[in-house]
Amino acid sequence: MDYFMYDNISLKEGLQLFRSRNSKYFSKPYSSEVAHDFMESHDIAHVVFGCDTSLYGEAVVKIWTSLGTDQNIAVTTRGYQSAKAFHLFRAYSLKHILRHISRYITVISKVI
Repeated sequence: MDYFMYDNISLKEGLQLFRSRNSKYFSKPYSSEVAHDFMESHDIAHVVFGCDTSLYGEAVVKIWTSLGTDQNIAVTTRGYQSAKAFHLFRAYSLKHILRHISRYITVISKVI
């Protein structure tokens, strides 16, 4: 599933569904309040924009976060580091990377 959309639910319900579907990727409790706050905002972006945790979904959320908020690329990278959230990227297979990079390249200008 590349996107998830839920009709007529609250953000809280969307976050619960997103987290239940992706529980294997969460390394809670977070090491700091900064890490918790960063990942909370990041998860909200996934829900609001309907992005999953594929490489494509993560890349789209990063573009929106870096260009559409006050969290530039450096701030976003520090947030991931503080939350120790880079482990998801190690789980992607070469086939997954190649398939999702090609999808991402075709929509990057639209996302920006």
